[in-house]
Amino acid sequence: MKFKLLLVDNDEYLLNVHRKYFDCAGYDVDCATTETDALALIDRNRYAAIVCDLHLDSDNSNQQGLAFASKAKILRPGAAFFILTSHVSYKFERNALSRGVYMCLTKPQPLSKIKEAIEFAIAHDPLGSQRELPSRSGRSPVLNFDGLQAWTAHMQFDNLLKG
Repeated sequence: MKFKLLLVDNDEYLLNVHRKYFDCAGYDVDCATTETDALALIDRNRYAAIVCDLHLDSDNSNQQGLAFASKAKILRPGAAFFILTSHVSYKFERNALSRGVYMCLTKPQPLSKIKEAIEFAIAHDPLGSQRELPSRSGRSPVLNFDGLQAWTAHMQFDNLLKG
């Protein structure tokens, strides 16, 4: 089965390298360099995973990737969302997980490890295909997701890499 993947980064060179890698790995890949473009793609497509750089602006002064994660999870709560960043603290990761981020990955990260993380998330999705089904109120049943399941999966994946 070919999974849809969205890559979001303001660095077009890195975005192109990542796109080529995941294309060759069998993913159906879309790319965006801005939050606006990424949200438009998310609105039109159903992604298994979204991989986004933490800093989507050129001066790296803010964490647009986290704000984008919150918006993306409202549109596509079933997508496993990954943040790429050069530094991850426990406090930052808790904040990211509370916004629906599945896992934070430090940069530089070998593309093979990002691929393993995506495949792990897809294979261990505790809610399965139901994550895309809206509730009767029209809101996603996972919008109040507290990050516990993602943190558990992150720790399992981290132990898998170490072992």
